[in-house]
Amino acid sequence: MNTVYNSSFFNEFYEENGGGNYTDKERWMPFFINIAEEIIKRYNPRTVLDAGCAMGYIVEALRDRGVEAYGFDISEYAINNVREDIKPYCFVHSVTEPLPDRYPQKYDMVLSIEVLEHLFHEDAMRAINNLCKYTDMFIFSSTSDDIADRTHVNVQQSEYWAKLFATNSFFCELSANMSFISPWAKLYMKKTDFSKVIHDYEMNLRIDKMESVRSQMNTGTIKVYYDDGKGFCEENSICSNIVDLNNVNYEFALPHSVSSIRIDPVEDTFC
Repeated sequence: MNTVYNSSFFNEFYEENGGGNYTDKERWMPFFINIAEEIIKRYNPRTVLDAGCAMGYIVEALRDRGVEAYGFDISEYAINNVREDIKPYCFVHSVTEPLPDRYPQKYDMVLSIEVLEHLFHEDAMRAINNLCKYTDMFIFSSTSDDIADRTHVNVQQSEYWAKLFATNSFFCELSANMSFISPWAKLYMKKTDFSKVIHDYEMNLRIDKMESVRSQMNTGTIKVYYDDGKGFCEENSICSNIVDLNNVNYEFALPHSVSSIRIDPVEDTFC
């Protein structure tokens, strides 16, 4: 591996630093249980691979809840401290190397949480290329600001990682809020319909723009169009001023002959 931090280093690091405090299971287990429960609630995966599983807390939490989870870590020390009944599902391995044949070769989801910042660029790229082979859904988190940790040799912003994932046809689900893991965590999905990828990116850019405009406005206007057999037109519309944009709750009186209504979003205005 192209890093000064090999398996021997991490064995010593865990021993000297209490596994980065991960040996404090009472402190960390509630956090990882919450991650497991959120993953199950949102995505209900049958199989999960945790790449860089440390002492196997997520594997443990998922298996306790019926998910067929596996994990690996470069540190023998960490794997030796996995809960006894979970040890058959956790193994010593590198994120840059293909999985051993004795383990499943396809998963509903792969996780990599605060791992790849420990690898220089070449190995981080190799790791993503390798791990993307085993899934179509990838939850990824890598600190964007913690450069104080001496093992963090590749701290990057989200666009850096997005580019590496995109080379494998994985794209960020912009509407997926993964803050239950970290502020910088992302969900990447494998996609082959690039027209849909562009559509989703443009839509989210527009929504962000409209939200930014809305947050700067004190008042706004809402306009409802209705179709009473003549189609939608300016003649068949109702307009109302809104005083409090944070509390929009209005009633409109419409003709009995109305068959449908619509509210159109308008660029740079609140609708």
